[in-house]
Amino acid sequence: MHTTQFSQVLRTVRFKAIASLTRIMTEKKPDYLGEYRIHGDNIVECERTLDLISEAFELEISYDRGPMYAPIYNLDKDGTNVASVQLFPGYDRWGVNIQKILKQNGAPLREAADAILTRLTSKNKEEIIFSIEFCNALPAGNNAWQRTGRALATASAGIPYLYYADLGGVELDEERGTKAHRYPNPLVPFSYITLGLNYGALSIPVYAPSPSSPEDVRLQFRETFGLREGKELVKCLISGVSTDAVKKTLTERTLILVELLASLRRQDDTFKGSDWRKFLGLKKTEEKIKWLESKGMRWSKKNASKVRTTNTFQKLISLVTGAGSISVGASDIPICLIPATKRGNLAKRISELYGSSKRDKFYEWFTSKKSALLIVWITGFKPHGDDSRPDRGLVPLARMLFGQDIDVLSIVYGPAPSSTWSKLKASPAELAEDNGLWESIINLSDGLLVDSATLPQRPLTMLLSSKRIPASRNHSFSMASAVTKFSEQDVDSVIHFLFSKSNLTDIFECMCNPPGGDWSGLSFLDFKTKIQYRWTSLPRVSKSNGKRPDHVIEIKLGDGRVAALSIESKEKAVAFEDGMGLRLDRYISDLIKMPPNVYRKDSADWVFDVNPIQLKEKIVYLSGAAYCWRDATELKKVFKRGKFDFVFAFEFFEKEERIVLHVKASDSTKSILEKILAKMNKTDALEIQVH
Repeated sequence: MHTTQFSQVLRTVRFKAIASLTRIMTEKKPDYLGEYRIHGDNIVECERTLDLISEAFELEISYDRGPMYAPIYNLDKDGTNVASVQLFPGYDRWGVNIQKILKQNGAPLREAADAILTRLTSKNKEEIIFSIEFCNALPAGNNAWQRTGRALATASAGIPYLYYADLGGVELDEERGTKAHRYPNPLVPFSYITLGLNYGALSIPVYAPSPSSPEDVRLQFRETFGLREGKELVKCLISGVSTDAVKKTLTERTLILVELLASLRRQDDTFKGSDWRKFLGLKKTEEKIKWLESKGMRWSKKNASKVRTTNTFQKLISLVTGAGSISVGASDIPICLIPATKRGNLAKRISELYGSSKRDKFYEWFTSKKSALLIVWITGFKPHGDDSRPDRGLVPLARMLFGQDIDVLSIVYGPAPSSTWSKLKASPAELAEDNGLWESIINLSDGLLVDSATLPQRPLTMLLSSKRIPASRNHSFSMASAVTKFSEQDVDSVIHFLFSKSNLTDIFECMCNPPGGDWSGLSFLDFKTKIQYRWTSLPRVSKSNGKRPDHVIEIKLGDGRVAALSIESKEKAVAFEDGMGLRLDRYISDLIKMPPNVYRKDSADWVFDVNPIQLKEKIVYLSGAAYCWRDATELKKVFKRGKFDFVFAFEFFEKEERIVLHVKASDSTKSILEKILAKMNKTDALEIQVH
């Protein structure tokens, strides 16, 4: 090459090198967000929160290290590590009691959201960033307010609370035919907005279309869906920037939803139109009460036909209704308002009803004219005496709407076991400590009246204290540590890790329902067409007495067949029922014979369509048990007694990441199981022993 030409080439190379170096030096690398932890009800809620964070920041998730029951993931942007997140499924298992921490910071209840995100600080502490709830259940009836206790507890502690819920889902009949679309009472989503205002914390619902909602429903509610804003809110909270703008948008979407839900009701039994915005704009409790009195929306209670009640209770309903009880925004919600001027006369009439001439402290409190009285009507117990879990959300709902500056009287009338009344009389505080329903009643009410068919001497009345501990703004605690006692949570977490992180061309996780999970649906993948079919609103038991599994895994065997693994998980082997394996198989085969109600291809939106399907591959149904290993003798007993096709027994080790998976399978299943074990997402810490 000529010298001049070489010099020109060299100058060109130097120029490109300098330009490249300049570009590298000037390109802005992603900011490092830090190290985080997600504490949750279970592994599914932890991972949903992780996915939400990755979507908010547009980051890639990859497994880094850590035990399969508490994995650590990297979040990367264009190949650069931006954050790391460790998952801690199962509360009160890692040397940290989240519920206790919340109570110390002002929470009136031992409740925690589905997941809580924390950031590791330089002082070996974890600082709470936000809490989040995921609700995929149909938000109808008393299920609509089942989770309000969690919201109130978190907001009372001054922690941001995000409530993610599906909207527009359908209720199915026994034949899995569509009965009706189920929606929440508009007062319930409205209460999540008033909660934040009344308790000085960020509390906001984020609604998304239910997988089972038809296209016309999605169009009707399109202005209420806030997934994009929800991601932006998560991003703001983690980044430490103002949430005002996105909060305003989500509040507006919720108000649009509330107004739309009210307009769709068949009866004129809720606020309508601008009434919701007027009520929300009233800052003081006294202003709200005066406005409600001026509205004069009458309240009446439905008869409690599902449980046994007393004659005096039915008369009590009539007395309260006739005393000018006012609706607090929805007449069919079991909460009503008694104006302050009418408290005295109502107290007198109630005393006459029960033949009492006592003028005790409860009576004096009842007759007080210092404020209006909120009455919360609580069945509390099912016909056979067991707790009605959703009812623990009623008093929290009342407080979410009105805050602390109003008297609350809880009236309990369900058939509780007689021992409950003895405990209540002896020590309300101890009863509240033992039972979540009573905790919500005792810690949030000012007065209590019980008129139950199982209570010998009626009524039982007492004064309570609902004084609130001021919320702390220092939401930090000592770092969580490795688990020392293993349980069903760890079994579920490892199963989920082994199958959900595997090669998705061969393995598909149809359902994962660990403790505290939901039964919102089961999906099945046609590996050839890549279409996912989904059955929503799963029954606990199928028509042929099949039992719903905790895990369903679909595995492509490569010979024209697909294995459908139905796994029941427990902590201990003794918990498995005789013949359970046969019932697991029946459940899945029964379900797949029924038409799914939604489908989608790849990651597209779900499409509502109830039609029978014909999967291309032949399905091999295999039932399995999974639990914490003890010995080989127990493994054999579980396998034989439960009539399972295979058994997984996980041997965990304290302060070690090592896990030994002990496997036993029937002769006809062994060849299939070998393929399954080969496809699982294993780490170096997993050892497999086939028995």
